[in-house]
Amino acid sequence: MAGLALKLIIGLGNPGEQYARTRHNAGWWFLDALLARAHGSWRHERQLKADLARARVAQSDLWLAKPTAFMNRSGGPAAAIAQFYRIAPQEMLFVHDDIDLPQVPHDSSKAAAMAGTTACAT
Repeated sequence: MAGLALKLIIGLGNPGEQYARTRHNAGWWFLDALLARAHGSWRHERQLKADLARARVAQSDLWLAKPTAFMNRSGGPAAAIAQFYRIAPQEMLFVHDDIDLPQVPHDSSKAAAMAGTTACAT
């Protein structure tokens, strides 16, 4: 990973007023706070199904993205953004409310019992 820098932060959340104050929007809240500190603003990109912004954070120019799909469907918009801006997976950071769990082989009986966000695996 030497030579790669962070280029994109994707905050996961769920659309709709009924989810606005739930923990599932932690990724969106984080990006809103980050963008406010950078004095930036969001613009909706309908084709990418996301709200996007540019922000200068710690001497780095970053893309910030809030997919407007439900968090378990955010993989498609995340992949579209990465492809459009030619950003490698190693240059992306996902912000979400679930705890990152160790990866378990798919044939493991534990795999079925593990829950979590599947958006990053899409």
